[in-house]
Amino acid sequence: MLLLSCVLFSAVGCTFDNKSSDKISEDDISGGILRKEVFALVSSAENSDTDYSLQYGYIEDIGDGRGYTAGIIGFTTGIGDLPDVVELSC
Repeated sequence: MLLLSCVLFSAVGCTFDNKSSDKISEDDISGGILRKEVFALVSSAENSDTDYSLQYGYIEDIGDGRGYTAGIIGFTTGIGDLPDVVELSC
């Protein structure tokens, strides 16, 4: 799941810098139907719900020893990936 998360995050992150075209095709992961399907698939595996938009604001200490868990794929403060995501997105 971590590998899928890294691939998804990398693919989406790389497409945000592409300013060559204002129009996004439906099969483009940066904004088309493919993005929605991939996010729904990840959300289904991580959160048992395909409505990934509900997970963006999620943060909770679920008591698993990894600190706070947040977001669509469950970044955590205990292993350091959540602070990295916050720093990169600001």
